[in-house]
Amino acid sequence: TQTMSEMKYDIQGNLLSQKILTKDSSGQFLSDQTIVNTYGTTGTGRGKVIKQDITTRNAQGSVTGTQTVENTYDTRGNVTLSRVTSRPANTSLPSSIQETVNTYDSATNALTGSTVTVLSGGVTVKKTENLFTNGVLSGRTETEYSNGTVVQETKALYLNSRGQPTSVEITNKITGARSRRDFVYNTNGLITAQTTYNNIGTSSQTTERHDYGYDSAGRIQSEDIYTNYGSSTQTLHRQLFRYEGG
Repeated sequence: TQTMSEMKYDIQGNLLSQKILTKDSSGQFLSDQTIVNTYGTTGTGRGKVIKQDITTRNAQGSVTGTQTVENTYDTRGNVTLSRVTSRPANTSLPSSIQETVNTYDSATNALTGSTVTVLSGGVTVKKTENLFTNGVLSGRTETEYSNGTVVQETKALYLNSRGQPTSVEITNKITGARSRRDFVYNTNGLITAQTTYNNIGTSSQTTERHDYGYDSAGRIQSEDIYTNYGSSTQTLHRQLFRYEGG
């Protein structure tokens, strides 16, 4: 569990700093985070948090890491750029930097896109591009890098009204190998079927399907696994699940 304490405010009522305590289920103290906010005094950032300094300490009071969050705003008060710099203890060198660039509709001010770039050692390791339609996630492309070279691209296609993908395509940019996963959901947003296509477009293409059943509490009750799905060598393996207490 987490609790907030030692909250301090300025005369305008802005939260200047706070401490978040984390305890386990028995109430044993595990760690704390001290968050210090800096507010802008001019331009589009006036009166808004333009910087957060976060320090994490363990139960012994030793610093285990720090984060600096820097925000840039547009004239409507939207965050257009957020940079999170993470550092391990006892060093000024960042372990990672995450930059998020947001775009908004000029008429409705709704979020239309968000690009998240993760850098390590000054080199991009992952980039995630999100598209939004009417405030709902409608498309996502994740690109993974190794030493500056694109190695894998993952595209989420045909997202439903909950923002859940109904199809995800993965491409290995080194070998050219492609795979795809198609999903079906019930009215509660739980996956009822997942079909995986491996080595698409090759002689070794295979298909595997998983069908899921749930109880009234949303717990999985059964899983039917079809290997070589749709072929003459299709096989079925069924798993049933039981829970203590019914």
